[in-house]
Amino acid sequence: MTFDIIRFRFDTPLHLSNARPNDYGSSERIVHSDTLTAAIYQAWAMLGQPDWIPTTANQSPGFAVSSLFPFRGGSQPVYFLPKPYFRNKAGQDDTGMGESGDAKKYKKVQYVDVSHFEGYLHQRTPPTAGTKAIRGMFQSVALAADKGDFLTTDVLPRIVRPRDESEPTPFYMERLYFSQDSGLWCIVQYDNDTARKRVQSAVLYLADNGIGTDRSVGNGLFTPAFDTLAINTPTSAQYAVSLSLFCPENHAQLTRLLADNATRYDLIQRGGWLSEPHNSYRKRSVWMFREGSLLRHDITGVDMIGSVIDLRPNESKLPTKIGHPVWRDGRTLLLPVNY
Repeated sequence: MTFDIIRFRFDTPLHLSNARPNDYGSSERIVHSDTLTAAIYQAWAMLGQPDWIPTTANQSPGFAVSSLFPFRGGSQPVYFLPKPYFRNKAGQDDTGMGESGDAKKYKKVQYVDVSHFEGYLHQRTPPTAGTKAIRGMFQSVALAADKGDFLTTDVLPRIVRPRDESEPTPFYMERLYFSQDSGLWCIVQYDNDTARKRVQSAVLYLADNGIGTDRSVGNGLFTPAFDTLAINTPTSAQYAVSLSLFCPENHAQLTRLLADNATRYDLIQRGGWLSEPHNSYRKRSVWMFREGSLLRHDITGVDMIGSVIDLRPNESKLPTKIGHPVWRDGRTLLLPVNY
């Protein structure tokens, strides 16, 4: 199956905040799908097109995205996807049952390349067994011959200088550096050509304004590329793996997706602060299924399920009303799994 994708090749350092407040010493390696959708909405508003933003939870924005995952650039880019939370039953060596120490190495893997990911989807032997293709958090045959890492980091000392001229407070910020035309990428599903043009206009705006933290000092600037990628997926299956964060539409759907003991998943709490001019207010929070979760779902091709939630805080307790929804996108793109 061929998917529309967007590549974000970063020209400046990048920092992605985690869920811990005021913790800049470590950066995430992933931009979750709900964050990317919110950034597109914000870009539309800044471009003078607020009418493109949905006003109700049932209104479709015309697109759905996966989360942003790393890719290594070059003449033949290597795309990474999240290591699923379920085993590849055909690839027994991948479970760490081989040489001593394999289990510890494999436990550190967070991302696998497309060929290994296809092994999970079809439950077939991966192209490289054991830890031969593992380099840190990545598993890829292509990385085995690399002489350097395409993703490196440094920690930059910074200070907070109060306006009352009291003593500044030091802190540290980890920044990500992508080499060899590398960066992050995502899958996009468009409803029509109009939605495609709208998303691309938002991405071009974000390219000049940056994503992540410290955009005001030039971090997170990127060069976008709109392309396609073929992934060999099963035609149909009774299980599916998520490529985005996922929030069920209702309790009945949740019960159906977790109908048997074969499901495998992890959860993440999503919330955070509002943007200008309400950046002193916190959103409400919601729990979602992480990328790579295995769900019991009859699927043919690619499917999208989930809900959009309004995390606007209780305005009766705020000095000023926000006046618009604060959307958190819990729709996920699903691929079939022969589990």
